[in-house]
Amino acid sequence: MSRLILRLLDLAEVTCGASARQSVFEPLVADWQRELFEAHGQGRWRVAQVFGVGAAAYAASLTRCMVMGAWLPTPRAALAAVLTFAIATIVAMATLLALSSQFGRAPADLRSIQAQAFLLFSLSIIVPPAVLPALFMLRRDSRSGIRQAIVAVAFAAAGAGAMVTLTSPEAINSYFSTFEAGEREYARNLANDRAGRYQYPGTAVRQLRGEMTIEQRRASFERFEAWRAEQVAKRPPRTWSQSVRRFQPVALAVLFAVMGWTLAGLSAPTFRRAILWWALVTAAMLTLTASPGLFLGIAVNRFPYWATVPIFTAVTAALIVASWRKHPTPEQV
Repeated sequence: MSRLILRLLDLAEVTCGASARQSVFEPLVADWQRELFEAHGQGRWRVAQVFGVGAAAYAASLTRCMVMGAWLPTPRAALAAVLTFAIATIVAMATLLALSSQFGRAPADLRSIQAQAFLLFSLSIIVPPAVLPALFMLRRDSRSGIRQAIVAVAFAAAGAGAMVTLTSPEAINSYFSTFEAGEREYARNLANDRAGRYQYPGTAVRQLRGEMTIEQRRASFERFEAWRAEQVAKRPPRTWSQSVRRFQPVALAVLFAVMGWTLAGLSAPTFRRAILWWALVTAAMLTLTASPGLFLGIAVNRFPYWATVPIFTAVTAALIVASWRKHPTPEQV
């Protein structure tokens, strides 16, 4: 029993720190031991009851410590990280949409299904780099330590995993491949035609066909859905390696999170440095994973997406080694 108690105290120290062990967990465990000793003469049921109550009190104290003090970032640091992540993502989306619309890859009108699907497909490329400045800004708070970094990295991984699931081709088709979505797009296109904002080849096709009734459009949609279902049924089942590759953005989000935290510790974590590092990594991601051809219509060979994980793993490892070798500044001594 004493060995178990010591391990519980060691766990509390690792999780919540030495001060919490001395002020919270050592008195709690001491009372628990005393009550267990007194319960030994009152039967096994009493011993089991005291053990259960003490274990519950220990678990509650450990959870409270993790949530309230030792693990969660301060509200100010968390807000700075979240705002930085949101701003970086929005700026990247706006820049990408503006560049792509200039080359006809996606319309600039966000009400268009094409533009919305384009941005959703692009999230796996532009979201992971936004984690870098978020962790960079989190470390600006002197109260943010390694525990806060672990929590932030876990949130980044969970968010990236949710993003991959919600932006998979199957999910995006379920959002937009509906008759109602097609009707909204059809009405928007007709309004553009009447206003003189012609589209190629959509406007020409609609002029040749004439305006279709809703019954005709529904029948056309059902024929298309039947054809698409046939094509999906012909595809071979997804292999294990393909399933793993779909979640590469999760690995990249973790790598960029560690990279941002490490970069903030190498020198003064200024907002300007956060922007520069984010811009550099975002440009690298767009070049390595998508190539200019995907968004700008330039005919170049596409870099294999799987290679980004080992590349950025090597970069992150090099930064970690550099941080270990970095001599402490006078302020850090």
